[in-house]
Amino acid sequence: MKAGKPPKGKKIGGEKMLEHTQTPADTTAPVDVEWKIRHLTSSIRRRERTLDWDGYATPHTPENPAVVAARTAAQLAGIAELRTRLAVSALLADADAIDDAEDARFGKDKRGDELPPELARRQSRLVKLAQARAALEADAAARARKDAEKKARDKGDNDEGITAKGDDAAQNAIVAPKAQRNFTDPDARIMKTADGSFHYAYNAQAIVDADHQVIVATTLTNIGVDVEQVVPLVENLHTTTGVLPRQILADAGYCSAANLTYAKTCETVSGGRTEFFIATGQVKHGERVPEVPRGRIPANATLRERMARKLKTKKGRAVYARRKAIVEPVFGQIHTRQGKFVLLHG
Repeated sequence: MKAGKPPKGKKIGGEKMLEHTQTPADTTAPVDVEWKIRHLTSSIRRRERTLDWDGYATPHTPENPAVVAARTAAQLAGIAELRTRLAVSALLADADAIDDAEDARFGKDKRGDELPPELARRQSRLVKLAQARAALEADAAARARKDAEKKARDKGDNDEGITAKGDDAAQNAIVAPKAQRNFTDPDARIMKTADGSFHYAYNAQAIVDADHQVIVATTLTNIGVDVEQVVPLVENLHTTTGVLPRQILADAGYCSAANLTYAKTCETVSGGRTEFFIATGQVKHGERVPEVPRGRIPANATLRERMARKLKTKKGRAVYARRKAIVEPVFGQIHTRQGKFVLLHG
């Protein structure tokens, strides 16, 4: 049947009605349904125009008003049924389109959230769990070895003593009861995000140019804290650009004795051409930075105390105040345009 043309029918009571074989229940094509709705609506309106204001038939209407009302009610019910059928057809069409898209993306009769092949069977699950357990034990042993060797080195032990203590700590390492292993992305680690929730994630770092808001150095690690990323970032920056900037600003999350020592070394090697401004503590929004104490810096002042004093100077306050305006807009643009999540495939 072509769109816009009514189906064949017969005259009943001066109006062209549908044949019994072409009732709404027999036809579901959207074009036919829409035409039937228009036809029934037009028929009702014509019939209403032939009745006078008190409901009695005019001389041009040979039928009884009660019969007309009954026919009108039946046609209104038919219109409601047709509209429902049309809505259902649209929903089914949308569902079919979604099914086709998912079949094209994930494969026939697949949802996309099936277990990986290595976890599909019981035996392979046991193998995978054993591998995860071994990886957790290896991580615990590596951490214990690193901590023990650091303590031994700080005490001044010789190389043999450091190695022996590291081996002993690794052999007796115990996996934490709440330790977890991600099957799909073993390198990811559980990290606390800004909203206080915990997710499997990575820690991305960046150094941003102050004049053009261009990212000049990046690192990506599965260590949740930022304090260990100063040295890799600065070395990455030097490798990429071949020079060090005049000033390097970092918030309190990067402050540690090791980083302050590294900053002092860089400043000395560069002959003062590079300065570090690392916050030694957090300052609440709107809180005023205390004035720098008068007089000379004490000879026994630690690197942290010297850095804190430096940031309280007029120059230090002016330089560090620019940090948020330099790096935070770049992160905001990334979050707005790309989202806060990095998707890995493969």
